Amino acid sequence: MKSEQLYKFLQDPNLISLLEMSKVTDDILDVTDLHENQRSDMLAWCLDPNEGHGQGDLILKDFLCLAFDQWEGRDAKNENSEFFEFWTPGRIMTTGFGSAFVAREMQVKIEGATKGRLDLFIVDPRNKLLIAIENKAGAKLTEEQLIKYTSAIDVQIARRPLFTGFHKLFAVVDTMDRTDPAAFDSMGKRWVFMDYGWLEPAATRARLQVARGNQSAQLLMAYCQLETGWESETEREVSDLVVRLVEQHTPVVDAIRELRKPKIATWTPTSLEGPAGELLLFRMQHASVCKLLLKAQGIETARASLRKQLDAAKDEGVLVETWRARMQCTVQEIENVTAKNGQVKWAKWPIFVSMRREAPAPTGDEQSLRFTVRLIWHRELFVSEEMEQILLTKFAGDPNYKELLKRPNVTVRVLVLKRGLSAKQAGEKAFEHLQRMHVLLNAAHV
Repeated sequence: MKSEQLYKFLQDPNLISLLEMSKVTDDILDVTDLHENQRSDMLAWCLDPNEGHGQGDLILKDFLCLAFDQWEGRDAKNENSEFFEFWTPGRIMTTGFGSAFVAREMQVKIEGATKGRLDLFIVDPRNKLLIAIENKAGAKLTEEQLIKYTSAIDVQIARRPLFTGFHKLFAVVDTMDRTDPAAFDSMGKRWVFMDYGWLEPAATRARLQVARGNQSAQLLMAYCQLETGWESETEREVSDLVVRLVEQHTPVVDAIRELRKPKIATWTPTSLEGPAGELLLFRMQHASVCKLLLKAQGIETARASLRKQLDAAKDEGVLVETWRARMQCTVQEIENVTAKNGQVKWAKWPIFVSMRREAPAPTGDEQSLRFTVRLIWHRELFVSEEMEQILLTKFAGDPNYKELLKRPNVTVRVLVLKRGLSAKQAGEKAFEHLQRMHVLLNAAHV
């Protein structure tokens, strides 16, 4: 890095805007990271109809309706099948759940262990509901472990005379970032697997309440936005500024990355001298902005890699959206089969390729940045069910996408195409599958 490159970076109007816009707000989640137990605490708070989030039982209704959509064992006779045969979306939306309450980390005796703890357990004595929720948070769950939980609930709770005739629901919740559909088959059919998409309606309602001056909805809005990956207009503008700075000042961002985590105890009288010392001081004073730049550098490299492939192929029919740590892309033909309404915040195309940064290595080494490339299939965003079935037949005929035939009733299907890729490799892998999408959509006369 040359001194003139550093000074050009420090005087860039985009950096000046970013430094101001990225300052911490009155949102508590701006200044802390939620750990697994804290996320479960927030989830319990959201689902409790009697808490102070101001939405009553609406969030619980959102949860039950998406669980219905994601329920795949429609022919299997188990607890979830019996639950949803009675609790249809129509019945859910016309019933009041004000008598429901949420228990956190409820202890049950597990075979082969002294005790086990259910992340969340919801009981509604008036409507006769028992709902067990495992907040997966990236942890590995096995069919054996889940069967032990269902058995423990059956024996220790559901068979008690008080709970005779109660409907039981078992659900595992995780974010789209960590969802691994390859693991679903190994977990059995007795649990519904779902992401946090059901929080989007709650986030929308909370944003409207905040706009009307109800500041008590601020915490709910912040949590929903955290789990769903939604970005406000301000956050979206911050993302755009970060990507622009990374693209225009690559040598400076490279130099920031090479600084690693500076240890103050090792500084010498010359540590803050010259351009290197000035950059070190900038990183210490603006750690949050530097963190944003380092996160975005990988995805910008992936985007550049994809663009290079597209330019070489003279392919101008690709749509791309970029955030700080992820990128989504699809082919232009998909717009011909995309519904004009019913869009969700994290996706607006029914089929797209996602490149997302994986969790950092345990060492925290930014040089070990790796990406996962996925194909996302969203049933509700097709212009019609008939068109979705036509394209499903075409795509499933390709060996790369045959797994789409599994779990046919769920709303969102996720195929992991490749893990552990560098940013450059991620761009190349995305290009490969975009070319396949061109061929398949054209074969379907889209």
